[in-house]
Amino acid sequence: MAGSPTPAGIRIPRLGSVPAAAACTAAIAVLAAWFVFTPITWMYGVPTHGIWLFVLGGSALGVALGARSGRWPVPVVLGMAAIAVAVAGRLLLVAVLRLRLLHTVPAEGLLFVAGIAILAGIAVGRVRRVGTRPGEFLVLAVVAAFLIGDWVVLGTQGMRDLRLYLIAGRHFLDGGQVYATTLMTSMPRDRADLPFLYPPMTLPFFAVLGALPEGLVILGWLAASLGAAVVALRMFAVRWWAIPILLLWPPFFEGLWIGNVAVPALLLFAVGPRLPAALPLSAVFKLQSAVPTLWLVRERRWSSLAISLGLLIGVAVVTLPLVGLDSWRAWLDALRLFQAFEREIPGLYGAALPHYIPYALFLALAVGAVVVAMVFGRGRRGLARFGIASVVASPSLYRHGFLVVLPGLLGNGETLFWLALGLGFSATSPGWWLTAAIAAVGTIRRKPPGPRPQGTFHPLGPSGQPWGPRGETWS
Repeated sequence: MAGSPTPAGIRIPRLGSVPAAAACTAAIAVLAAWFVFTPITWMYGVPTHGIWLFVLGGSALGVALGARSGRWPVPVVLGMAAIAVAVAGRLLLVAVLRLRLLHTVPAEGLLFVAGIAILAGIAVGRVRRVGTRPGEFLVLAVVAAFLIGDWVVLGTQGMRDLRLYLIAGRHFLDGGQVYATTLMTSMPRDRADLPFLYPPMTLPFFAVLGALPEGLVILGWLAASLGAAVVALRMFAVRWWAIPILLLWPPFFEGLWIGNVAVPALLLFAVGPRLPAALPLSAVFKLQSAVPTLWLVRERRWSSLAISLGLLIGVAVVTLPLVGLDSWRAWLDALRLFQAFEREIPGLYGAALPHYIPYALFLALAVGAVVVAMVFGRGRRGLARFGIASVVASPSLYRHGFLVVLPGLLGNGETLFWLALGLGFSATSPGWWLTAAIAAVGTIRRKPPGPRPQGTFHPLGPSGQPWGPRGETWS
């Protein structure tokens, strides 16, 4: 893999009996097949799977050419010059004439993408003087998938969830109706007009935010969410170099873009092993987040459970004179009404299991996932299982809801980890459940798969384990 020859005593990680290089190559092939068979999203008139393939092929060719020692043959020089001129001309047209790739044929757009990838690869190859290794190529393939998914997210309504919270807070300040009372039969054009579903104890907090200038609130929320995401990743023991890459993972990127509370709430899950009383607090915003609270029961951490439940009850009691008892009844009615909304508008399920299977089967799987987590839920590995169970038990689930499977993913080897992240590039693809399944696999290994080689592309480094310092066994 990456780096100098493997030192004595360090074994190259294997996926079964397959060498790591072959495993990475197979993962790239699986990812390519997944791209081809996923419904195509077009970006400015260019198919996304074509963009992905041309980015990979162009960058690999560029790195190989850039890594060559000595002088290049004249045809190669002329070819590179032609690509540079074509790319420069296209960029000039985009900048000066405001021409978009939508006005070109797909083939021309793909060549433009390939030209940029080749030139970037040449620059990298000339600096490194070494070609792309399979592990690097797999990371490049996954990051390219991230960027395609993120580009699609950028075309959606930004900060819509945060605006939903602020609208609810303003309704509360004005004495208006916060929770839905009538059946919604179509998706609103402004997604901030979707029903508010958080419990009444959150209304005073959102009312304070709603009274502030919206631009200031958006900047503050984004900064706080980004900071919480970085701290959460560090709590999972992710190395610094991998954090910017993981923040491009669509669950993070989309959660930050729409201002969803799932990103800052991830920090409460991440600090669980060190501050167990924080685990139940995220259930204030996401009811399915109550599932990891059962880890405190499994671990018999009664004092932490009592402290957190006492805090929740205290907040509910303190805010009761402000919100009133009727708001709690309205909230429960709104939750029941939202289930009817989902039957009328299946898109509200998102990627949740009820979108794909009958509701009775979903309930059975949800109960089964929680029971399995309770039976095999000891230690930090067990907390990762409870995180996965909370995703299975979610009646409504979007990409940012999959953030809690990250510790399970980190328990896998390098190849499976990056493959799992790449499979869920599309918002409409069921690949997210393959990602969750691979996360479950990461919690099954009784021992880590041997020391990782120096230069590994695993986010935890050569010997790190999720939620633990380097060299500590994940138990």
